[in-house]
Amino acid sequence: EDGLADRWMTQLAPSVQRSRTVRRVRNGLLGRGAVSLAVQNCRRRSGHGNGDEEWDQIWMQPCSDSKHVWHKGPNGDKEELLLLDRVEEWLGRRRPTIVGKEGAAIAAESGTKTLADILYAAANENKEDDDDSDINAGSTAGSTANLKDGWIEGIGEGRSDEDNLSAYFRFSEGADEDNSWASDGMKDLSKHENKCIVHGSEALTLEATTTSVDEGESGKVSLLYDLVYNETCDRDRIAGIVLEAKRGTSLDVGILFDSQHESRQRCSIELWFHVPSQNQVHDEIVLMRRSVSSLGGDLSKLCCAEENDDKLWELVLLPTAQLQFRSSGGTILTTGDAQDYTIAAAAVVDQNVDEPKNDGLVSWESENGYGGWNHVCLILSSKSQRNITDCAVKIIMKGVIAASAVASIELPDVNQEQHKDISFVDEAMENTALLFGLGAVPNFRMTEIRVWSCERSLDDIKLMMYEYLAAAEIKKKFKVKIRNRVKTRTPGTLLKLSQPDRAKVNRLPPMASSNARKPTVGLSAESNNNADFHPSFGN
Repeated sequence: EDGLADRWMTQLAPSVQRSRTVRRVRNGLLGRGAVSLAVQNCRRRSGHGNGDEEWDQIWMQPCSDSKHVWHKGPNGDKEELLLLDRVEEWLGRRRPTIVGKEGAAIAAESGTKTLADILYAAANENKEDDDDSDINAGSTAGSTANLKDGWIEGIGEGRSDEDNLSAYFRFSEGADEDNSWASDGMKDLSKHENKCIVHGSEALTLEATTTSVDEGESGKVSLLYDLVYNETCDRDRIAGIVLEAKRGTSLDVGILFDSQHESRQRCSIELWFHVPSQNQVHDEIVLMRRSVSSLGGDLSKLCCAEENDDKLWELVLLPTAQLQFRSSGGTILTTGDAQDYTIAAAAVVDQNVDEPKNDGLVSWESENGYGGWNHVCLILSSKSQRNITDCAVKIIMKGVIAASAVASIELPDVNQEQHKDISFVDEAMENTALLFGLGAVPNFRMTEIRVWSCERSLDDIKLMMYEYLAAAEIKKKFKVKIRNRVKTRTPGTLLKLSQPDRAKVNRLPPMASSNARKPTVGLSAESNNNADFHPSFGN
């Protein structure tokens, strides 16, 4: 049995083999004893004795180290990250999916994306032809709507997801010593450069990230920092970050659009958040919310968790480890089951695992300091819906759909007939805002906020949720000094040459004749070309 167990162990994932040398708890999932016990159980079920190994033909086949899937595994200091979601992949008998930058590059070169690019280019060409026809025929109501003041063209029409990036925050201002972010806000790394306003900055700090997301590199990639809530924050205090989402801007996506703005009918909002131990969370925490501002330019009061009368939608964390989506139309969508969490938490204590494995439940920070980080992506899509107020909602936790439904999102104090008037809706949506981290508890963290004007696929979310986006790469600026060109003379005029200063010429010593020049000692006539070199070149 020992020999067979050893043969199995050599083909397991490196993170399983080396659980003793790695601090992370998840690496202790399997060990040699567990493999040996599995071998015995397999033998017992198959009815074979200890001397008969024909039942194990798959594992009897030798595995070449050079071709083994773990030859370039994560412990080999390579940039290949592997997605392990099958038992065969953990045991080295199935090639896992490559994620991260390399996986994204492979996906980009696939035939599927090539075909999509071809179809997109053809669609754009037809669209340009239609636009030319509209211009020649005269302005229409639809074209007039597209040219409204303040509306940004091309939102949601990008060829790739990164072309549809509406906002991106890594809180890199934490590297600055002057803490100017408290008054100036956070920098949006996307091309739209939205302004992120911080309210209640005395209750917030920026600290180096503790997530598993790529932290970046100084001078090359914007560094990743966490927005951390300190001991002075509580539910009734105004604290959080605000993004203005005026009508027609890059953040005005997902809801309450008609067919004239079909490209704006979808959006994805994702972030990482960390919650402390469960006994510290007694009230719900608003992870993200979109509200209508009835106070004009004053958005600070929207950063209070209890100010939800003017909300359009919100995603909150419940004390039961569930996430809940609520809309202004009365839709409530909840992930997981609170009763399942109690059972899962008890199993965690027995198995010494840092987090429950139930879908739809968040991970709390355990007593040993592990766990607590969660990734969530909220997708809103009003495309192909019958009513302008209907919207398909998906809550995706760590790359898995935890809940989905069609929600009703309505403007506060507005009836159905008014919603049919798109001009009225546009005016009512002129002052809205995206809010993050309301009513948080001390030691709550969040980071890596991304807003997209498209519906992200599960594969794309899994591929890049641990990676920084291309927008985080720092573009170096090169200064090129161009010499002034010589002025050209006018045709027909004589070129006037500057005359030498005769006084200076008379003071110069007379040049020796060619016969009086002495050759350099030690050099032949052929090598005398180097005689005039400066001595420093001879070193």
